[in-house]
Amino acid sequence: MNLNHSETPPELAAINQTLSECLAQVEVDESHLKIFIGQRAELVNKLLNTLNKPQRQQFAELEAKINQGLIERISELRTSAKQALSNVAKSSKAIKQYQQV
Repeated sequence: MNLNHSETPPELAAINQTLSECLAQVEVDESHLKIFIGQRAELVNKLLNTLNKPQRQQFAELEAKINQGLIERISELRTSAKQALSNVAKSSKAIKQYQQV
């Protein structure tokens, strides 16, 4: 997942790379994901405070698109996790029923 845009500074690009690698894993480490997203949000806010109004507007618009992509990706992960939990619950119920026979 590409989290960079035309106005991404190097320090944000580094965090984005780490976050992209985390999201690309088969088994996403949620604790690391939370840390990386927090670091990214903190840096984006810091950068926004250093820009003049026109730059801030452009940067914010580009970041909004990136954030929407992040939200969609994390929603997909959440849906997958719910499905996996549902499958485990169904399997557990089936095993209990089988053991009672």
